Amino acid sequence: MVAVFTCWQILGVSEAEAEAARQWGAEGVGLLRTEFLFATASTLPGEDEQRRRYVQVFQAFQGDTSRQAGPVVVRTLDAGADKPMPALDALLGPPSEANPALGLRGLRIHLAHPALLEQQLSALLKAAAETGIQLHIMFPMITTVEELRTARAI
Repeated sequence: MVAVFTCWQILGVSEAEAEAARQWGAEGVGLLRTEFLFATASTLPGEDEQRRRYVQVFQAFQGDTSRQAGPVVVRTLDAGADKPMPALDALLGPPSEANPALGLRGLRIHLAHPALLEQQLSALLKAAAETGIQLHIMFPMITTVEELRTARAI
């Protein structure tokens, strides 16, 4: 017997997308991208603002709770020179890499600025605890085992 699990990709931190996924029968979210929360902001969203937005999305995905919501996989901020984010400009400075796809991006930005990751993880964990959602966290653009170990220690 093969079990089939219906997942949905949510492109932005959007209650409408989460609700639509649930209404179309998604049992879980295979990828919830969080960079859109940062991409449209002129300043970095604080922990409380992030927590509030995640709670809204998680609650929208849970719907009327007539059936148990499956796991939600959330990818931490996937930023880099290839994805301009005005809110990060003050922190990162202007892009100066010859090949932005290989340089300071994804998890390496988090490790260079651990407060970003600490704040996002705290907001996600608090939102999951508040809503009871089954949370899984994905780190973007890992290149070494050591990067993963360092991120997990945070």
